[in-house]
Amino acid sequence: MLGERSMKNLRGKTSDDVIFFGSQEKPASKFAEVSLTFDNSQGYLHDKRKEITVTRRVYRGSGVSEYLINNEPSSLKEINDIFLDSGLTKGSLCIISQNTVSSFIEAKPEDRRQIFEDAAGIGRYAKKKQDAIRQIARTNDNLKEITTIVNELNRDLKKLNQQAEKAILYAETKEKLKDLEITLSVNEYLISQKEIEALSEQIAEIDERLLKNDPQLQINQEKLEAFKKRYNSADQNVQKIQDELQKIYDEIVLLEKRNVFNDLQLKSDLDSNDKNKKINALEQLLKSSEEQLKKYFELISTW
Repeated sequence: MLGERSMKNLRGKTSDDVIFFGSQEKPASKFAEVSLTFDNSQGYLHDKRKEITVTRRVYRGSGVSEYLINNEPSSLKEINDIFLDSGLTKGSLCIISQNTVSSFIEAKPEDRRQIFEDAAGIGRYAKKKQDAIRQIARTNDNLKEITTIVNELNRDLKKLNQQAEKAILYAETKEKLKDLEITLSVNEYLISQKEIEALSEQIAEIDERLLKNDPQLQINQEKLEAFKKRYNSADQNVQKIQDELQKIYDEIVLLEKRNVFNDLQLKSDLDSNDKNKKINALEQLLKSSEEQLKKYFELISTW
């Protein structure tokens, strides 16, 4: 518990050697347990509890040790802290075993000093000193790491400040540019509006002058529209006549290509004569329509 924990020094190979292996009457135990109870009513131990029971439990197979203080799970460090200056720690001279004297004589100076500190009851303070030294070392390491991080953050902060200044300058410049664009657009709009108004006035003036100089302008425009309608109608008639002529020409060509019997030739000739007459009539009508269209063109060109 508080003494030797080396299985070799306890004349064993493994922790299973201290666990009951069983007998004919009792089965083997799964663990071995030892407890020590101390009366601390006078406060000799550095603990507020009046009675302290420390327990160590070793399990078979795994060799895991479990420590308890008053049946509550604890650590070996907590137990050692309670007994630091009591002289009841590992290597205590309260119990002198075989070869203890020779080991003391052959011990190194630092080991011999440890024995005297335990016997004098100052081991607790020495341990606190060592813990404090280790804590200081860890703190120094943490400070170095923090200093490194702070330096990196300062460099990053400097870059961020520069970027922030650029971002602010960009935002201000963009806002100014936006204001200038708005001002320019308003000016262009006002200028365009003035130009439109000026052009509108010029157009109105020109219209007024046209109406004054040529009162017949509206009448002539109406006549022009009427002549355009008559022209379109005549043009449609001409197109119909041309289509009819083309149809007759196609029939004549078809008849010429055919080889018909002699008894039908005369009838065909008569039909051809009738068609020739019809063609001549259509040609005359086409000529008349073309002359009429020509007159319309001449009349329109004089306006």
